[in-house]
Amino acid sequence: IAVGAFAGADPTFLEPIQAYGSQVDFKAGIPVTGIPTLPQLTAILVEAQGYQMQSDGTIDPASETAWVSIGSFRAAGAENQPLWVSGRPGDVAVPAGNTGGTGGFAELNALGGGGHEFLRVRFTFFMPTGAGPFDAGGFIDDWTIRYETDN
Repeated sequence: IAVGAFAGADPTFLEPIQAYGSQVDFKAGIPVTGIPTLPQLTAILVEAQGYQMQSDGTIDPASETAWVSIGSFRAAGAENQPLWVSGRPGDVAVPAGNTGGTGGFAELNALGGGGHEFLRVRFTFFMPTGAGPFDAGGFIDDWTIRYETDN
């Protein structure tokens, strides 16, 4: 995801808002049959990593940050209104390359001096024990990533 088409955009990413009925930045769902069993309650983990922009406007691969947990979804009874938990979930092991920190865009904004004009987003889906490849699981429909710049 490119967030700046010019050097110096210096974006600050804002934490997602999950206020059903007014603003939903990540549209997700967890079917009742796709609810992970205890103790694994997290169904979807959302992570991001940032990249700086080179002077010609292209991505600088050498500036890659570690992955940061932005938040996670847990089943809340209604398939299309799962519970959003900001930051790093405590009930699942974060995938390789994750900082393991407290998470959220605040952590990502601080990595490497901030100002990441490019983002890569990773979704990890946790299925119930014994689920097969054709069983229902969590899903992401679409998402909005909000930011502010110094320009």
